[in-house]
Amino acid sequence: MKPAEIVETVIVPETENHFGSVHDINAAAFKREAEAELVAALRSCPETISLVAETDNTVTGHILFSPMTREGGDATGLMSLSTLAVAPHLQRQGIGSLLVSAGLTHCLEAGCQGLVVIGHPTYYPRFGFRPAAAWDIRTRFEVPEDAFMALALKNSGLAPYTGATLAYHPAFAGM
Repeated sequence: MKPAEIVETVIVPETENHFGSVHDINAAAFKREAEAELVAALRSCPETISLVAETDNTVTGHILFSPMTREGGDATGLMSLSTLAVAPHLQRQGIGSLLVSAGLTHCLEAGCQGLVVIGHPTYYPRFGFRPAAAWDIRTRFEVPEDAFMALALKNSGLAPYTGATLAYHPAFAGM
């Protein structure tokens, strides 16, 4: 019996060469085209951070962070973890965690103060996310309070947004 081949997954910035694979992974992971189309629309925003997981030179996952705005004002330094997708047959193998960890590092290096996410309340806390209500931060999306979470990347990173209602990129309007 041959020992299993060890395959390394690397996280790299998304390039145009990845677009087709990223579309397919998002469509398959979410079982609909909407998230794949959202990713395509968010690429037009220059502040967007988009990373892919590659395993054996094949795209196996994707994460995208997009800038937020404050209703009635600026929210410079605040980003949303907008999509996280892993090829369905490779889920629950740590690729998503690798993407989130690398994404947090990229956001911090880009000068981001904090992040928000609408996501599974038992998944994202392992990375330090807590309900955004702890900072009195809201969104107009109707989601359970424990699903809208925030993370300060720098000391006092979320303080400037306390009491704010945050707005997502207009591409989210169709979600």
